[in-house]
Amino acid sequence: MTPPSVRTARSGDAAVIAALLGELGYPAGPEQVTQRLASMPDTFTTLVAEAVPGSMAQSMAGAGSMAGAVAGSVVGAGAGAGAGSMAGAGAGAGSMAGAGAGAGAGSMVGASAGAGAGAEDGAAVDAAAQVVGVAVARTSWRLTDDRPVAQLVTLVTSAGRRGSGAGTALVRAVEDWARQRGATRLLVLSGLQRVDAHQWYQRRGFQHTGVRLAKDL
Repeated sequence: MTPPSVRTARSGDAAVIAALLGELGYPAGPEQVTQRLASMPDTFTTLVAEAVPGSMAQSMAGAGSMAGAVAGSVVGAGAGAGAGSMAGAGAGAGSMAGAGAGAGAGSMVGASAGAGAGAEDGAAVDAAAQVVGVAVARTSWRLTDDRPVAQLVTLVTSAGRRGSGAGTALVRAVEDWARQRGATRLLVLSGLQRVDAHQWYQRRGFQHTGVRLAKDL
């Protein structure tokens, strides 16, 4: 059984990423996703998990993992309800980073973040592989820290692929990407009602360290 691989997102993934964002409650068209991918600054990365359909069958049996749609979070959020919110948008089941139509789905920065086959536009990839998950992460500086802080702002896997290890693979790839940029801490925001998601993250080493507050502007 071949585990999912992780690579950097490219414009050709826009339709699948749009569908995944729809599962989080943030419908978007492929054109919007393409624009967002191209607009993100180099402090962001967007990674996708790929799987060859035949290699996934066994791992799907009895899948109950919360490997997808678990990381609703916000960068500069306007609303705090649910698993996160989009800047300037309402609260919901997932998240997007940044503001307006020019941000959110992530970026095409970097190569493979240390995991899987990192392929950019025009690179050869396995034609049979399917994108089954997406993660967006960013790094930022704070006056209180001497090193950049990383944040996992979006994580979702396709409903039919949960339990395959795609979510875990994406988190590990984000961790590698963050370390390469000097970060020593990775944050994730998740709505209070997402108890299963909190447990999923805790099983992967995350700790409950605070409370998020938000206010509509």
